[in-house]
Amino acid sequence: MKPWLLLLPIILLLSISEVVSRKYDCDSYDDSGDSSYSNSNSDESSDSDESDDLQSDTEKHHHNHIHNHNHNHQNTHKPKSTKTTRKPHTHKPKPHTHKPKPHTHKPKPRTKPPKRHPPRPKVWICPAGWNKVSRTRGHWCIHVFAGTLNVTDARNQCKRYGAVLSGVENEQERNLIHSAGIKILRALNQNIRQGSVWIGAQRRAACRGAAKKNAAGCVPWAPNAFEWTDGFTTGKKMFRFRPAQPDYLRDAQAHVYMHIIDMLVGSAGATPGSLDDIQGSIKSSTVNLQYVRGYACGRRATLK
Repeated sequence: MKPWLLLLPIILLLSISEVVSRKYDCDSYDDSGDSSYSNSNSDESSDSDESDDLQSDTEKHHHNHIHNHNHNHQNTHKPKSTKTTRKPHTHKPKPHTHKPKPHTHKPKPRTKPPKRHPPRPKVWICPAGWNKVSRTRGHWCIHVFAGTLNVTDARNQCKRYGAVLSGVENEQERNLIHSAGIKILRALNQNIRQGSVWIGAQRRAACRGAAKKNAAGCVPWAPNAFEWTDGFTTGKKMFRFRPAQPDYLRDAQAHVYMHIIDMLVGSAGATPGSLDDIQGSIKSSTVNLQYVRGYACGRRATLK
């Protein structure tokens, strides 16, 4: 609803009030009589003029009020300007001062691909200082150590090197142990006249004792009465004892050593490299040819 319409009742009331006022004036004129006719006429004329002036003023006031109202209404409903004044853009871009670095990368010279050599075949090797020999079951390593020990202590010393007391499978091994034994004995004493080394051989348990030593296959000198203890030596042909041996003296000589040096003259003499049976507890006895001064250890070769 428009605001100026609210003023219409007020304007109507003012108009009605004016009409009532004029009617009241007319009634008063009738009651006053003739005496006041002239005055009445003049008053009426005056009142009429005043009424006309009042009506004219009222109409002007009404017109001005409506005009002002419309003008105010138009002014109050003008939309506010949403325009914003932007400041001029004064940012100046900085000059581009980055200089590219010169390209210094030099291409690497092409290298020929390395030649692929065929894989190196694996070989059987022994620890440093050990000698490699070939056996029926494979490659074997042997080393002779110096030491005046009984057979049990000699075995324990071999274990320190991952080895056992070595048997003798062929002539090559017998010669190797004999040559190495001479070196260690001469290192102990250049004038030594006798000496032996422990090897991995013993009388079989089935041929031990007085009741068994003469059983079939167990006579004291029969090769089948003995066995290799390293678990890798095969054959019996290298059980070569010195003359009149083995004798299984006192039914106690169950172990074997190899003679290395024997410079005694007579029947007691032994061929270097020959074997003899002896008690395991003996070690540097004064008995002829029983000076045990070393031990031969053996172990399997390693494939690398």
